Amino acid sequence: KKLLAISDSFTDVNLPIMSEKYLKDINEFKELFSQNFDKLFVFILFSAFTVVYWAPEVIRFVVGGNKYNPSFPYILPMVFAFVFYSFVNIIKSSVFIPAKFIKDMILSFIFLLGGTIVTYLVSLKMLDFLSAMSYAMLVGSFVSLIILVIATRVRLKFLVMKVPHFLLLIQAVAISLFIFVPNLYFKISFYPVFILMFLWGVFMSKFITYTDVKDSYVYLMSKIKNV
Repeated sequence: KKLLAISDSFTDVNLPIMSEKYLKDINEFKELFSQNFDKLFVFILFSAFTVVYWAPEVIRFVVGGNKYNPSFPYILPMVFAFVFYSFVNIIKSSVFIPAKFIKDMILSFIFLLGGTIVTYLVSLKMLDFLSAMSYAMLVGSFVSLIILVIATRVRLKFLVMKVPHFLLLIQAVAISLFIFVPNLYFKISFYPVFILMFLWGVFMSKFITYTDVKDSYVYLMSKIKNV
């Protein structure tokens, strides 16, 4: 829910701006979307793998016991299902609505629903119904995202997600798998390493540059001084 709040805030603010840019200058529209989307992509992924990575420890600390341990296997697929849907929401609102690609949006939601239902029915043969539903939502949202990426490439000759996006996504999922590691000291020791590896990938992909970091620091310092 919190991940969706991030994408909803972004789309609410950007929708009128992106609509105007699309009508006036399509190239500037693409550039502006990429700059904003790349940074939001990094922030959402970082938030997601951090939440998943520390979920068991935080939940046990908050409830003071092992009451919710049976829910842990559902956390990873459910969180990334909402991550994918956040990206769907951003692309839909920032690209497809300004471009009035209504049929493509409908198609993406048909695949979202269809992919979820089909995966659920197939998974029931191998998993319990809760696991089947959590992975069905994961697959459905991912399929919907891929449909939007392909449609944007075909309709606008614009690739909203490139190879570096998917490499960072794989890295975030790999880090999230450590939710199943029971050794707390191991997780504490390796979390800074995982963050550095992720940030290295972010800077190599140029989704965030050193100039961006410097500008953010200067802006933050100016706000602190004015308080």
